[in-house]
Amino acid sequence: SGPISRDPTLVPLPAESTRSLLAREARAPEPRRKKKPESRVLPLLLTMLALSASLIGASSGHIGARGPRVALGAIVLAFALELVHAAGSRRKLTLRALVAFAPLPLVVALAVVARAPGALPTVGLVTSGFIALRVLSERLHHATTVEIQELVTALEPGEARQSGESLGFADTSFVSVDGVVTAGHAELRPNGARAASIAVGPGHVVFAGGRLVRGEITVRVLRAGPERFVARLFGAGTLHMVVPTRYQALERLLLLGTVLASVTVGLFAWVSREEPWLPFLVGATVSAIVAMLHRVEVPRLMWARGVLGALEHGVAFPSFQSFDRASFVDQVVLSGRGVVFAGAPAFVELSWIGAEVDVDRILAEVAGAEAASTHPLGSSLAAEVVARGAVPESMRRVQEYPGLGVVARTRSNHNLVIGNRELLLRHAISVAGAEARTAALEEERKELLYIARDGRLVAYAVFEDGVKHGCFEAVQAILGAGMEPVMLSGSSQAVCEATGRELEIEHVRAEVLPEDRAGVVRSLIESGRVVGMVGTLPRDEDALLEADVAIAFGAADTRSPDALARAVRDDLPAAVSAIATARRTRERLGTMVLVALLPPLICGLAAGFGLCSPALMP
Repeated sequence: SGPISRDPTLVPLPAESTRSLLAREARAPEPRRKKKPESRVLPLLLTMLALSASLIGASSGHIGARGPRVALGAIVLAFALELVHAAGSRRKLTLRALVAFAPLPLVVALAVVARAPGALPTVGLVTSGFIALRVLSERLHHATTVEIQELVTALEPGEARQSGESLGFADTSFVSVDGVVTAGHAELRPNGARAASIAVGPGHVVFAGGRLVRGEITVRVLRAGPERFVARLFGAGTLHMVVPTRYQALERLLLLGTVLASVTVGLFAWVSREEPWLPFLVGATVSAIVAMLHRVEVPRLMWARGVLGALEHGVAFPSFQSFDRASFVDQVVLSGRGVVFAGAPAFVELSWIGAEVDVDRILAEVAGAEAASTHPLGSSLAAEVVARGAVPESMRRVQEYPGLGVVARTRSNHNLVIGNRELLLRHAISVAGAEARTAALEEERKELLYIARDGRLVAYAVFEDGVKHGCFEAVQAILGAGMEPVMLSGSSQAVCEATGRELEIEHVRAEVLPEDRAGVVRSLIESGRVVGMVGTLPRDEDALLEADVAIAFGAADTRSPDALARAVRDDLPAAVSAIATARRTRERLGTMVLVALLPPLICGLAAGFGLCSPALMP
């Protein structure tokens, strides 16, 4: 199941690396099946016993002679078992773990020293919350780590690879590099076993950690070793990623606020009543500290699962900061060619203007002028005239204007201008003779390429470039997520407006040249919007780099800038789903914060005014 090398140009993996990979694959499923639920049952049962005894004592107003002993014994046993479990799972107790464990014995000691059996309900609740948080966070941590381990299984074979090499991968093997498929077809799971499989073929991008379900592909290496997306995000398979700064500040603020609120409410209750409230105050405070020490891990886990979810859609974000920015996107710019439009315009017709036109001669000149064109319309026109039997005539000079067309001088010293209306107007050539017919064509979403010779319009070519499959659904998903779609294209205003009406895009920026697109994106950002963009490389590279978040299509055979997220396929619905995943992750974090703050706040206020027992506050 390792890499294959049937083609002599392929570079086989060393035997040692192949054996290592196969050995790890054989060992990998075993740890994932070991959930050990039995190791968590006894501490939870003991904690429930302590909680029950504590609540019975609190409700009756006193605790009998055996009540404190039973509750205290259950708490100590539960704590000891939890400590042993933590020591066994962590191999060694870190300072962070000791800080997390220390408050519980402190509360128990204070309850004993103060001879306040009424503090036992607080102790029981603190212990219950502590162990419940550990169990839940460990389960989430385990599930996320398993997915990350699947992604980094193939890291070792990729370390020795160099950019530009070719590797072969067959059924059930892991892809060990970031690269572009040059041959073959296969079904690939982008982030291991959990993701749905997608079809990949020549021109598609693959990322390290993906696993082939079936088929064979040849991949040209773009990134290897620590430069791969998975290696940069997850390192050697651990959750060492950095939480965005604003969430670190939020955690500190929540911790400080909870502690201050606990102290304030506890002191208020202590002063207003002649009861030993010190244990309750300490219990509330340390429970807040313990809870926040564990809650700080939740954003890390949620961000990791969010990035993995985006990878399921075939989109790899370059960093957690980029994924964080994607969660705030409220405006999505869609490039025209290659994102909204299919990018392969079909020739429809060639209409001539005037009866005295030398058709054969002009076709030969057009074929020569557009022979090296990089624009899809120019390439399609050149292929059509050659198919009609025209022999390309060599040109004295050809100058291409990106997004506009070409200007050439023939061997017989004739000036030839082939391009859109803007290019002809720049050369003072009128298109009024064909205005009535071309306006109707543009309303039907047809694209035009004008041909002028020696300052006079002689013909125009008509093309049709259909909207990409799934584009309408992607726009509806953008609108459904509360974001605004913006279409950015170099096509004419009429064509863009007709396309916008078809796709329900109200904000359309038409006739924008490639070099001006970065300025348009910058102006949107300066207006206060958080802009995400989906575009193609290399045409939209400057605009993509200008956007807050960018997902790049196309140009899979070249290294894209590290700041851009890359998509496996030119699939707009998948790109939109990745952005929506980031937004959902942030919304879940907000819900988590709300759920974490409201119950202790409400109970704290109620306890301060004597409306409920302070044992409920932690």
